[in-house]
Amino acid sequence: MKTVGQWLQERPHKIPETVHRQLLAHVLKRNTAWLIAHDDVTVINQQARQIKDYQRQFIDGIPLAYILGEQAFWDLTLKVNEHTLIPRPDTELIIETILDLNLSPSSILDLGTGSGALALVLARLFPNASVTATDISSQAITVAQSNAQKYHINNICFIQSHWFNNIQGTFDLIVSNPPYIEPDDSHLSGLTHEPITALVADNNGLADLQTIIRLAPQFLNHNGILLVEHGYNQQQTVAELFTDKHYCKIKTLFDIEQRPRATMGYCK
Repeated sequence: MKTVGQWLQERPHKIPETVHRQLLAHVLKRNTAWLIAHDDVTVINQQARQIKDYQRQFIDGIPLAYILGEQAFWDLTLKVNEHTLIPRPDTELIIETILDLNLSPSSILDLGTGSGALALVLARLFPNASVTATDISSQAITVAQSNAQKYHINNICFIQSHWFNNIQGTFDLIVSNPPYIEPDDSHLSGLTHEPITALVADNNGLADLQTIIRLAPQFLNHNGILLVEHGYNQQQTVAELFTDKHYCKIKTLFDIEQRPRATMGYCK
């Protein structure tokens, strides 16, 4: 049997050092700092087999988040699996924008919640708001519900729905990170393990955005806000969709690399 220090030194060349340490720490149920301070601890055979299995999975292209079963988003660590999209740091732009607006929404709708990332963070930031989170996938809803239970978030309701199909009432704020990748996009080759329905949309990646932008005014209160994430190369078309549906105060939002990644508008 090898020690933690030996496992740290014997990293497969196809696995980045940071990933290697995360895998070790996950199996040993410790953090990565502990590994350095306890490099003389023996790794038992069962743990060694698990480490090797995780290494094989990563080399085979399975995302680290799926191997670990979790992904950080904002101030949460969310359960994820093959039924949910892995939350991206880019999507935190939606949270940052909402905080900058100094809103006090009483009702919030998250369309296509996946693991629950946006809905759960917003439910914690606005504990007096009633939050509704939808997804077409019942498996995704189950994952999101378990994340809500983990953090004891009680001001949220989960509904299985294809966009607005099963939604009633109106909201002060609607957010969504819908599928927006084109079916023939070259980036899909690196996303083969994530649910394709959460990534790809017809009509050059715009079909779901068109549906959400078109129907949202029926579900927004006066001066309610729609905020959607989209591809950096879709900004002009998405802004035109907002304009065509008579939203006002339309604004493009830029990520840390100054790429247009989201658009918002108010309902008259």
